[in-house]
Amino acid sequence: MDSAKLDNLTQDMRAGRISRRTFLRTAIGLGVSMSAASGLLQACAPSPGSTTPPTGGTSGGKLVVGLGAAPRGVDPFYVASSYDFSLMANVFDSLFDLDYETLELKPVLVEEWEQQDELTWSFKLKEGVQFHKGYGEVTSEDWAFWVNEVVQNQMVPYFILGNGLLEEVVPTGKYTFEAHLAEPWAPFALQVLVGYGGVVLSKKAYEEMGPEKFAQNPVGAGPFELESWTPGGEVVMKKFEDYHMEGYPLLDELVWQGIEDVVVRMEKVKKGEIDWATELDKKYLPELQDDPNLQVLSAPAWNWDYITFNLDLPDRPWLDKRVRQAVSYAIDRQAIVDTIYYGGATPEDDSLPPGYLGDDPDPKFYPNTADLDKARALLEEAGYPDGFTMPCLTSQKPNLRRELQLGAEQLRQVGINVEIEQTDAASFRNRWDNSEFETFWEDAGMMSPDSDAAMYWWYHTSPPDMINNGNDGYSNAEVDKLLDDARKLSDPEERAAMYRQAVEIIAEDSPKVIVCNVNQEYVLRADVTGFYPSPRLTTPLFRGVARSG
Repeated sequence: MDSAKLDNLTQDMRAGRISRRTFLRTAIGLGVSMSAASGLLQACAPSPGSTTPPTGGTSGGKLVVGLGAAPRGVDPFYVASSYDFSLMANVFDSLFDLDYETLELKPVLVEEWEQQDELTWSFKLKEGVQFHKGYGEVTSEDWAFWVNEVVQNQMVPYFILGNGLLEEVVPTGKYTFEAHLAEPWAPFALQVLVGYGGVVLSKKAYEEMGPEKFAQNPVGAGPFELESWTPGGEVVMKKFEDYHMEGYPLLDELVWQGIEDVVVRMEKVKKGEIDWATELDKKYLPELQDDPNLQVLSAPAWNWDYITFNLDLPDRPWLDKRVRQAVSYAIDRQAIVDTIYYGGATPEDDSLPPGYLGDDPDPKFYPNTADLDKARALLEEAGYPDGFTMPCLTSQKPNLRRELQLGAEQLRQVGINVEIEQTDAASFRNRWDNSEFETFWEDAGMMSPDSDAAMYWWYHTSPPDMINNGNDGYSNAEVDKLLDDARKLSDPEERAAMYRQAVEIIAEDSPKVIVCNVNQEYVLRADVTGFYPSPRLTTPLFRGVARSG
């Protein structure tokens, strides 16, 4: 391999002098494998926080995005499915973007900000930023409306705002406002100001339309504005001509299609009928990587696949933690990673994703491969030597359905008969919200890279009127205290120690059986440039994406 030529090729890619397709073909010609070349492309991608348009690519054109299901609506106060977040990220700008490598805030709608004391942050918006569809200028009233409505009415996004820790937002001028915290909260900036928490929608439009109409006619200040929405069909967005970042967006049109069948979605991206897809079966990745018309980008994601138990139901076997531990011992995580994800995941039993503050991959609490003897012994000790029947629900995602089928076979070996129930994304979310399940097998994507986001909502005992711990009924006073104390501390080492203690207690209690962390792959046509493979699931940002000549 000619390393000098490869260095020059990489510099050309970073400078935008060549297309991704040319980069891939040339790199492979120099002896670089397809997977390694895809990794180099990822390294060349611009940070999502960049405010300077890339020089590569051609402005204009259309991008067709293939999602795993049709979006339901864009009402930030109630997100019906994870696919709605994809639309939100491109219709609404947030106060800040995040540099995923440094975890630094990158201002988007804000030009000045300051933490005045432990409980007060002040902000000044950029002046002259316009909302879509003639709804006027973005002012301090707009973000204050979003936050205060959620906080005062304890609506679904309450958890992302700290379940009351963000007490209120107070406008102090047309473009200035303060965020008041109820108590010190170290994760505030990373969890609230970026993405979902920092979303800015038009107060005027929302109040005029009401929730139902606004969900199909969202008005934000993002790079793309809604042009048409066919229920159950395509969502078409067009370039927002008055977008506040000069030179952005590069595309003229962004089209979203819900394609539930993973094979159909893959065939469409191969044929060029769609230009971007994710959640494809990982067994097809080698074939896709070898296709010169495609590129495959990968990112370790902030997530885990898991089993949860409804602990609010009476007289269930899994109310005994020994039964939950038995399930965890009986699950062969390595087999799931190898069979379902073809190595594109990591076996995990930890309630913190890798790299989060306080995460420590060793020691393992439960083995990567099943320990059936230990599982049987625990079941016998708990009074279930012959096992029991366990209904288990999952959503429409093909990988999770296959994962549940394999997990059911594994659990059957220790006498646990799993009754599988499958449903669509919206029905699953409704049943989850209302605790209408026995157990379920699902995945979870974290909203921020702070351990508070990964643990507090999922494991803390909150008052009944709060959105809490995945609605599974888990409660441990010692865990509550650790999580309450950790979020108040500014010292990372002290916080990490507390999170580690909480992880150990949670592993013993096993309210959830953590199975694995799954890499996030994105498959794009080779002429798509400027896409950054974010570890934040379901929020692809197309502001800087273009088509090469």
